[in-house]
Amino acid sequence: MPLNLIKTAAGLQEIDQLIDRQRGGRCCYHGVAATHAYTRYKPTRGNEILSSGGSIYWILKSRIQVRQKILGFEMATEDDGTKWCMIMVESQLTQTIAVPKRAIQGWRYLEQKDAPKDRGVYVYGTLADEPPPEMADDLKNMGLL
Repeated sequence: MPLNLIKTAAGLQEIDQLIDRQRGGRCCYHGVAATHAYTRYKPTRGNEILSSGGSIYWILKSRIQVRQKILGFEMATEDDGTKWCMIMVESQLTQTIAVPKRAIQGWRYLEQKDAPKDRGVYVYGTLADEPPPEMADDLKNMGLL
């Protein structure tokens, strides 16, 4: 069962904004179209994430809305000696069923049993065909979504 990460897309409200932010970091990583996210510390369970095929789940507008498969972790050092971990991820985003989640600082581990289900590949500029958050919560509570 995959081990995942969860992270807030700080300052962003829409999935398209996340794509725009990542656009400048696109590259080829071990033969796969990739981009990256920065974090201060490398996950200690990084090998477990990679070997299990884990993803990073993004929190936008207090909801988990999208994920990207994690391809690797690379350490980077700035000129002043500050070290960062680049989380290398597939450039393709998979939209999830939106699940309420408070913003967090940094990242946390997310077990697959607690991760929202996929809705499919996200296409830039498309609107989610999901009901408003309050209605979606009510439908989920009734077992209809």
